[in-house]
Amino acid sequence: MRNLKLATRDGCPMSDPRGDLSDYPEQLLIACTASKHSPISLAIAAQFGDPLLHPPQTRPYWKDWGDACPSFFLTPDSLHQWHKFYFDHPVNWSINIMGGAELNHRLSALQPRVGVRHWANGISMLKQLTGCEHQDLEKLLPGMIVGAVSDEVASQNLFLYDKTLHSLSEALHEFHYYKDFILTAGGRRGKNGPLNHFQIPKLELMQHVVRSTRAMGAPYQWSSNITEHCHITHVKQPYCLSNHKDFHGQCCHFLNWQEKLHFFQLYMVLKSRQGSKHDGASLS
Repeated sequence: MRNLKLATRDGCPMSDPRGDLSDYPEQLLIACTASKHSPISLAIAAQFGDPLLHPPQTRPYWKDWGDACPSFFLTPDSLHQWHKFYFDHPVNWSINIMGGAELNHRLSALQPRVGVRHWANGISMLKQLTGCEHQDLEKLLPGMIVGAVSDEVASQNLFLYDKTLHSLSEALHEFHYYKDFILTAGGRRGKNGPLNHFQIPKLELMQHVVRSTRAMGAPYQWSSNITEHCHITHVKQPYCLSNHKDFHGQCCHFLNWQEKLHFFQLYMVLKSRQGSKHDGASLS
């Protein structure tokens, strides 16, 4: 870490200002914490469901590393910590309480709309969604479970209001106030039967959203769906354009060609702007 610490103190040139985006397992590696601990706070697995903000980790290996504190730069990952959390937990709770067949029937009965995913076969058997499909489902689910679950359970749907940071805190506080109704209704289940706790790492990380937003800006700019999309642009598309034999070299050649094309286009834009400035100066 010596070179990085020197760079923090003295500064160093960088090829670009873009940072690194990381999901929960990667954040654990960066923070050097165990799998059942929070990478940001001192919370352990038994405290992940607590309705309070635990103190941040501030004195491990980075204590003499200037401002490089993971409790600040490990920002919320909206794709995994919010959208994937919603699909893995609130959606599952709804299925466990009202039944997958009933939820599937309600979703399939909706009128198809242009620009919105239509779930003709329901969702109870789905294992993975795209980022856009996650957001479409989050808009539909609250209306789909009304009447099939109690009012107390329906109030648990985790919305992240964008009006104010105060609304975010209040929404999370309201969830923790009513969350026991989910356990009472049998919504939390594991492979071996009902669960009577909320030891969910992504739930604990939600306690840090407001603090991180105040320190690092809007969290959507740190979403890992940017890097997840690279699976398509950097792997699937180049592979489809190859002859499917010894495709690793062909994919690298394609990406190299794309990068050169990008730099050439950037050069042409900068050159044209430079020329327009000279023309304006000569006319004046």
